[in-house]
Amino acid sequence: MNKNRVLILVDAQSMYYGLRSTKGYEKRKVDFKLLKEELVRLTGNDSDKETIDLFAYLAHAPTQKGMSFFALLKKLGYTLKIKSYTPDDKGLSVISDMQMDLINNAAHYDQVMVVSGNGAFHPAFKAIKDNWSVETHIISFEHTLHGVYDESDVVDFVTDLNPEEVVMEL
Repeated sequence: MNKNRVLILVDAQSMYYGLRSTKGYEKRKVDFKLLKEELVRLTGNDSDKETIDLFAYLAHAPTQKGMSFFALLKKLGYTLKIKSYTPDDKGLSVISDMQMDLINNAAHYDQVMVVSGNGAFHPAFKAIKDNWSVETHIISFEHTLHGVYDESDVVDFVTDLNPEEVVMEL
């Protein structure tokens, strides 16, 4: 029986700020356990019949703050990709790292999923579609990518996350 190999890249900051900019959810937080469960469901296969590589991308100042969050993500099965920065860094983003990892690794997977509210992945998805037969999937909160990938020829699936399915209880 063939395994479906799935690569999932999560822009953790984008998910945090995307939820915070959602009306009615300004003070809520993403539950990364629920998010992982939803992502596994979206792969469309039995989790015991597939290989899922799950990465969380974060930008972070080199301090102790956030270490418990990182430990939680690791415990939940996310592989962390952390970009360190100093207070002098302006506009630091993990997007370029995600794009490179997406392009460099897509050929080893049947399906790639990007979880982000950033629309900058179009060139990476195009490179994948031009070179490999890989299913592409972008996932975000509806308002964060509204219209960006709707008519796209480089993304097979666009999924709007329902905030209620991935937020922590109050």
